[in-house]
Amino acid sequence: MENGWVFAVNAGSNTISVLKALPYGLYLTDTVDSGGVLPISVTANDDTVYVLNAGDANHANNITGFHLNRSGKLAKIENSTQPLSDKAVGPAQVAFSPNGRILVVTEKGTNKLDSYVVNRFGQATNHKVTNSAGTTPFGFSFDGNTRIVVSEAFGGAVNGSAASSYKVSENGDLTVASASVATHQTAACWVAVTPNGKFAYTGNPTSDSLTGYAVAENGQISLLNSDGKTGSTVAGSAPEDMVVSRDGRFLYTLDVKAGKISGFQIAPNGQLTAIGDFGGLPLGSVGLTGR
Repeated sequence: MENGWVFAVNAGSNTISVLKALPYGLYLTDTVDSGGVLPISVTANDDTVYVLNAGDANHANNITGFHLNRSGKLAKIENSTQPLSDKAVGPAQVAFSPNGRILVVTEKGTNKLDSYVVNRFGQATNHKVTNSAGTTPFGFSFDGNTRIVVSEAFGGAVNGSAASSYKVSENGDLTVASASVATHQTAACWVAVTPNGKFAYTGNPTSDSLTGYAVAENGQISLLNSDGKTGSTVAGSAPEDMVVSRDGRFLYTLDVKAGKISGFQIAPNGQLTAIGDFGGLPLGSVGLTGR
């Protein structure tokens, strides 16, 4: 979500949709071709939108950019479609830095990270490829403009997942701050960072748990709990995507196999306290955002 606009990828139809968040619900304003095949992730900064197309056996993966006008219509940015490190890399997520100057993509299949510098026309330029500190980099979140925390699923190895942190330069260089700090949980997927940048959390769907990390001023991360379990959801619920409220007081997880959202209060020391869950979602729902 960006400035009251919601963006959704439609993987089955190779399109992306724009919806306006209104007091009484969502209103569809546009649906356009994604610029590729199998769009799986989307990110926005002000009026610039980028989608990550995962591709298939006959189509390469890419990122493609769009401009959003005041009416909620998208127009493709000329020369914005850019490749990833190779043709079939198993990409997972694309996201802007908060200032909109850097784009990052994770590649699960190659254990690499792509970074791009976004110019004043909204075009992704200066493509760089960095080796991931750990195996199967998946979700990530920016901690301010100069750092990211990346989850590492390690191929789904039991209790084998981790998270790494990186420093991000103005020209898109990624430098490891902390390499593969273990979650002691299974299949870490998406990452959420608090607005003050002090804490990061991974959702571990196979373990039905959340792992919390403290983020130091130098970007290094350390476990909040020695066993890696800072929060738990109902057995078999598979918490994947997450969002932190804008005031940094609450964390919400999308429990894809239970059709619900679980809520947690974030203490000043980063610890989580469950505050209840909210059901009624279709099983297999994917993606969570907040405002």
